[in-house]
Amino acid sequence: TIPWSDMEKFFGNSFGKVFGALGQAGVQPQGAPTALYFMWDEENKRADVLAGAAVSDADAAKFTGTAGMSTYAVAPGNAYVIDYFGGYAGSGAAHMAMDKKIKRDGASMREVAIEEYITDPGQEPDSSKWHTRIVYPIQ
Repeated sequence: TIPWSDMEKFFGNSFGKVFGALGQAGVQPQGAPTALYFMWDEENKRADVLAGAAVSDADAAKFTGTAGMSTYAVAPGNAYVIDYFGGYAGSGAAHMAMDKKIKRDGASMREVAIEEYITDPGQEPDSSKWHTRIVYPIQ
């Protein structure tokens, strides 16, 4: 669990370690840097979050244990997806819209909320062009 104020530092450090370990293990990521949010605490401004990247099942076995890394599998199934464009500070509105949609449809969210960071802010300075794919696996 980390405070929101430490998120940028956490992701910077964690994604560097994850992608370094993937390279060390000879594993090709199957997507963009990804965060799995297990808990988001508005009151205390903290989150339980995992920073990682999608890999194949076969590659997950090769990767586990490399540089102290482990894997987490998100079960296949249905999900709601929002492609959000803009700075990270504004993504809360997309999450709120997702929550409303899930409730309106009578669905329920599974164990995690997922954010895939499609655009690298280091490569695109204009935050209005940053693309974050927000995924809520549902039951």
